[in-house]
Amino acid sequence: MTISLKLMMDYLIPRTKRLVILDQPVRIDPDLHPIRWEYENGKLVSQKRYWAPKGSDSILLADMIAAFKASYSDFDLFIAGDVLNGFVAWILGSRWCYVVADYDYRRGWIYRKLDRFAYKRADIILNSINKDKEMRGLEPKDGAFETSMPSLCPPTKEENFKPRDGYVIGYLGSLEERFGVVKAILAMPYILNEVPDARLEIIGSGPIRSQLEKMAEGLPVTFHGFLVDEEAPKVMLNWRVGVAPYDSTFVNVDSGKLRYYSWCGIPTVLSTKTLEMEKLMTNFETGLTSEPDPEMMSRPIVRLLTDDTLWAKCQRGCKRLVESLECTGYFEKLFLSF
Repeated sequence: MTISLKLMMDYLIPRTKRLVILDQPVRIDPDLHPIRWEYENGKLVSQKRYWAPKGSDSILLADMIAAFKASYSDFDLFIAGDVLNGFVAWILGSRWCYVVADYDYRRGWIYRKLDRFAYKRADIILNSINKDKEMRGLEPKDGAFETSMPSLCPPTKEENFKPRDGYVIGYLGSLEERFGVVKAILAMPYILNEVPDARLEIIGSGPIRSQLEKMAEGLPVTFHGFLVDEEAPKVMLNWRVGVAPYDSTFVNVDSGKLRYYSWCGIPTVLSTKTLEMEKLMTNFETGLTSEPDPEMMSRPIVRLLTDDTLWAKCQRGCKRLVESLECTGYFEKLFLSF
């Protein structure tokens, strides 16, 4: 789930008599199995993990739909986080919300066809950034509600903005080639030449994890795997620097990684100039940018690891960003519109 979507769920749970949530209904990732939560009067009453074949890099969509028909036919609201999820929601006949994460027309005609299909049939459409609607150039079906979900942050926690000792660098996200995590590992030898005690921690799961583990052999790199909700911040509060090493093709990516690092009081090194994220970093001075090259990326990381004055300035910028994007009040207005 994106940060904004997770915040929306946190808002809905205590305010609904009954709510069913299915996280990651179609996820091409052998390490993540969808989980179905059911809440009544704000309390979790059941939690069910959906079967997925271990060791497989993909799951047949037809099998998924058949399983959903049998097991998940009682949705109050289906949250569809991508185009395949939207197709499943339509098959199920549920009232559903289509969350558009990082719409990118360059992904190919199949993606655009599925996106158009989902967009024209959804009851609620939440674009991750304002540019999504403009880039698509479509209108939703009659009676549908569409909005651009703003870049939101959870309420500020003062304890997240304390000085950090040590030289821990962190990456939070999916372990896929396009998210650039390979560059974070390749940057480590350059970083260790300047900061011998530095180490890298990686939170996330994905199809290239085994490849990354082989690359990291002999380096101070820890893989935590996929951590849920409260578990991730416990690890991240030890990080001094967070990296966002996206592939250079990313231009329309949501700023979720930057917002989550900032909420945890972690200055960011961004190695690709993405539209929304770079704008927030520049406006709030939450970190440093670099070229998408491991050696070039190592330089701002070393600066933030070793320059306490610069690091403190960027952490203050993180706090300003979080305070400006707090979610308080937004969802009250959003759900009154429904």
